[in-house]
Amino acid sequence: MFDGVLSIAPYALLSVAAMATAVLFAVAVGIGVRGKHMLIGSAAMGLLSLWFAGIAITAGPSPVVRRTDVADALRWLALITSVLWLLWIVGYTKTMVNLRR
Repeated sequence: MFDGVLSIAPYALLSVAAMATAVLFAVAVGIGVRGKHMLIGSAAMGLLSLWFAGIAITAGPSPVVRRTDVADALRWLALITSVLWLLWIVGYTKTMVNLRR
């Protein structure tokens, strides 16, 4: 169904979106709009961006790198990213509960 550029495009766009989110989270902390817990979210989004980039470069009929060559690294990246993302969710939820009280 997807070949060539179309096989890479969705993952490349997700990578750019995740990196933009990471930058915005970090800027929000830098200018004082959000608390430091957002830096965990920024790290998670940055790593998610790398994961999507890894998927993008291994996609398509003639990938830059074969996915089997980097599968373990992508799995570890996904694991670390998901743990950071869950930590961010817990921290973000905690700040909402504290604001509510």
